[in-house]
Amino acid sequence: MRLNEDVIIEGSKCILVPYTKDLVEQYHSWFVADPELLDATGSELLTIEEEYENQESWRTDESKLTFLIRDKTTSEQMLCGDINCFFSDFEKDQFVDCEESSPDGLVGEINIMIAEKASRRKGIAEEALEIFTQYMQKNIVNLRVLVAKIQMKNKASIRLFEKMGYVEFKRVECFEEIHYVLKLDPSCF
Repeated sequence: MRLNEDVIIEGSKCILVPYTKDLVEQYHSWFVADPELLDATGSELLTIEEEYENQESWRTDESKLTFLIRDKTTSEQMLCGDINCFFSDFEKDQFVDCEESSPDGLVGEINIMIAEKASRRKGIAEEALEIFTQYMQKNIVNLRVLVAKIQMKNKASIRLFEKMGYVEFKRVECFEEIHYVLKLDPSCF
């Protein structure tokens, strides 16, 4: 999304930076070095060429918003993960209690990954999720709800999203996922 191509968001523990071409090799190396990340994120290993194409897609597609995360607790503020959101049209029947008079809007499917083990358990994911959500609320018109689809075995992500106010919405047993929601617009529930 071009909206954030020049945006840097700074917190006390992390900095969110745009996913630019010069960061592709670092991003790709996380998945090559740690196949467990592929499993935890439900991703497939891409070639470096495919990763460059993916980065360009993230930069230009208006339905995708991504930042890479820098760990401010390290002297070099190393890259440590990413946070992103896919936007789609809000459909009332997705959410059982939605009022008929509710205006149209967007649903954001949010994902976060702290790839660097040295950056885990420092509160970085929590802060990144908080400042990213604030950024979206200010800059994405009609964002009504955020959905996090988390693998049932990913206990750390489940704890994070529950701590941040997300509530379990449904379970999808065939994909071994739990879907959590955070309502940003109270009229849609």
